[in-house]
Amino acid sequence: MKRSNIIKKIYSKQLIQLLKGFFDYNIMAHFRPLPPRHILMPITYRCNARCVMCNIWKMPIKAELTIGQIDQILADDIFRSVETLTITGGEPILRDDLVELVALFIGKLTRLNQLTITTNGLLPDKTIQFIQKIAQTCLKNNIHLSVSVSVDGVGEVHDRIRGIPGAFEKIEKAISQLKELQKEYGFYLGGGCVVQPSSLHNLSDLEQWHKKNDFDGSFQLLGFHETYVANLEKKDEISFTEKDKKALLTFIEKRAKDRSLFNFQSYYWHDMLQMYKHGKPRKTVCPMMMDAFVLDAYGDVYWCLSEPEAKIGNCLSGPSCSDIYYSPDNLKVRKYIRENKCPNCNSGCLTRFGIRSEIFGYLWYLLLRQ
Repeated sequence: MKRSNIIKKIYSKQLIQLLKGFFDYNIMAHFRPLPPRHILMPITYRCNARCVMCNIWKMPIKAELTIGQIDQILADDIFRSVETLTITGGEPILRDDLVELVALFIGKLTRLNQLTITTNGLLPDKTIQFIQKIAQTCLKNNIHLSVSVSVDGVGEVHDRIRGIPGAFEKIEKAISQLKELQKEYGFYLGGGCVVQPSSLHNLSDLEQWHKKNDFDGSFQLLGFHETYVANLEKKDEISFTEKDKKALLTFIEKRAKDRSLFNFQSYYWHDMLQMYKHGKPRKTVCPMMMDAFVLDAYGDVYWCLSEPEAKIGNCLSGPSCSDIYYSPDNLKVRKYIRENKCPNCNSGCLTRFGIRSEIFGYLWYLLLRQ
């Protein structure tokens, strides 16, 4: 199946979900908390990269949830409403039981229809071995699989950002072999780049590489977080400077102008342009504040991974995920984050789902395209 057809298939399904979700986001959410449809799960914080913008790899290693413990957690009724699961890290491929974990998730999350796995591609042989087995399981169970490989630049640029000599050569090998698997199993294959000073002035080279290799690349603006990537200490060192501003705004504006019915991300980039150019607050709704949560490798539950106060419990040693998610006190925390933190957040995480709350604004935005 051609990449363009796979992408259209994904976005066509998302358009249907957008229409279905409009009622819940704009009406039902005012009367009761929406059940979670989306889960983001860092299944490990271990990482074999040494990225300049991230300190995950410096975190002390702790005991991660076992398959048995995850099985126990997934017995909670709250997981019956989950439709999409994003498995991330750290580096998920470092979990030797990843294939078995995916099978468990598919068996327990009865409404699951989309699975996304992120990888840095630094273990190409193991990645191919795992993804082939996961793709077989997903195909058998009618689950749409998306695989996202981190690509931050071409050649030495990527190596420098990832802190690993030869990293780009490894991801090219991984991507080449994943494309062969894609032909057989029809999953989506794309990649993500963190837009930061180290990559900003080489993004045109990366976009040319995307085009040359028929690779669907996406971008995320650099963010600073006390939790998750734990990179606040690097803020002065790796933040955008005044001399980066013109190139940054040019890049964002280019992404915002790429408007089409199936490119929901352009709406988010338009929002970022207003934020970075005019200092306006973010308007794009984040599903993490509506019908999603994070369950990490230690059983900790978060509303999102961007704010320290978003950690709301541990479902292994404390209450169930249901009790944590629907707790009145925790819902107040979510409301506080939505009203006070989200307006200044640049994260594009799951925005393609959040667009459902703004369908009329989105359609109006498309009508005004030039």
